[in-house]
Amino acid sequence: MKIAMVQVYASTQDMTANYNKIVGHVREASEQGVTCICFPELTLTGYDLNKSDEAIDKQYDYLEALRTLAEQLNMTILVGGIERDGTKRYIAQFVLHHTIEGYRKIHIGNKEKAYVTPGEKIHVFQSKGLTFGIMVCYDTHFPELASIMTRMGAQVIFAPSASPNDPRKRIEMWKKYMVARAYDNRITVLATNLIFGEKGGGMIGYDGRGELRLSLASLEDYRMIIDLKSYDFHKKGMRDRLFHHDRQPLIYQKAEETLVKSWNDS
Repeated sequence: MKIAMVQVYASTQDMTANYNKIVGHVREASEQGVTCICFPELTLTGYDLNKSDEAIDKQYDYLEALRTLAEQLNMTILVGGIERDGTKRYIAQFVLHHTIEGYRKIHIGNKEKAYVTPGEKIHVFQSKGLTFGIMVCYDTHFPELASIMTRMGAQVIFAPSASPNDPRKRIEMWKKYMVARAYDNRITVLATNLIFGEKGGGMIGYDGRGELRLSLASLEDYRMIIDLKSYDFHKKGMRDRLFHHDRQPLIYQKAEETLVKSWNDS
């Protein structure tokens, strides 16, 4: 299975331009045999969490058009935007295939708290024979999230991001922990970062053996394709052991309860 990761510059003022850029990458990726394509956090709207309700609602016209395109091309499209539910807003990564689904970012940054609400649901998606999870930007710093998604059946975890720093620094930071998310869970982890003009950008990916599968430090719009590898992680040797089989959840739970009690008593 071919998966495409895309890094792009997204305008905060021109959603139509963002949409057209997304469509271009989707069509070209389809011609290359890609069945799943992932764009960065907030690609459709641009990184502007203070948009009007009208602008956010207009986004759904583009999402429906992308869903229709995904169905026509027999693809799955993952694209970042803002989801509105009444007065609440969420940073969301939409999953577009035969329907529109989405993941709401659970761990939000301090600057984002003034504009958006954290999501409350961990779940995985199934599309075109692939089961996958999504961790958005700050989510990737919390290993429990990747572990739970893996135990829910995810084969891949996508990590769309919007971090406005130098792409080389972004890559070096990802190298500190993305490999752990992949290796410990025996799962492919693929990350891509939004471009903010002179900042942002960067892509990285590891497979379940912790092997580097893609890496790019650039400020240019770019698309990279990875062929998803399948390993047998049920062997006894450490090289291909599925570590989840040796988990001790009751011990962890007891320790967690003790910690919580200690914090409440202090």
